[in-house]
Amino acid sequence: MDRKLSCLPEIEEHASDAIEASAQGIKDQGAHQIAESQAQSEPEKHYRTGSPSPNKRPLGMRYDEFQKQVRRDKRASRYQDVRTLMEQGLSQRAIARKLKLARATVSKFAQAEEYPEMHHPKRGEKRSLLDPYKCYILHRWQQGCTNGAQLYDEIKAHGFTGSVALLRMFLADLRKKHQEAGSASVLTLDASR
Repeated sequence: MDRKLSCLPEIEEHASDAIEASAQGIKDQGAHQIAESQAQSEPEKHYRTGSPSPNKRPLGMRYDEFQKQVRRDKRASRYQDVRTLMEQGLSQRAIARKLKLARATVSKFAQAEEYPEMHHPKRGEKRSLLDPYKCYILHRWQQGCTNGAQLYDEIKAHGFTGSVALLRMFLADLRKKHQEAGSASVLTLDASR
């Protein structure tokens, strides 16, 4: 829709006078009275506006990067809307209803002092519970501690919440690389994996 916005005609945001009174939920009033009440309550009409070139990406920027930037700008705009409505005193539930957002999103935006950036791992990159402990494990491995049970107890004492099977897979890969290389020097290359 963003790409076709410039092709679409501008429309009013409010209901049209062409809608029958019964369809609008108004009973026992003449069409003339309805038109007068709408004209008095809405002195100014608001039309949707868009930028003259909504999808013109800057030269040198890839299309997917441009789309990420557009999505980020929309999320930042929603964040600003939530913060503005919070300052006006609306409840989180009312804000969620008004902006048509999930209450969890409104809650996250309400608690954040500044826009919470979204951080996603790069394609093919997976996060592991073991990642924060790999440097420690490699350090202990180079010191000569190759006992999986002992290493598991040590990292568990440091706050590791993963399973022993996860550590075993990492150590099996470590042992295989150690045997292939014939030395412990190559182990430092795989610490970020």
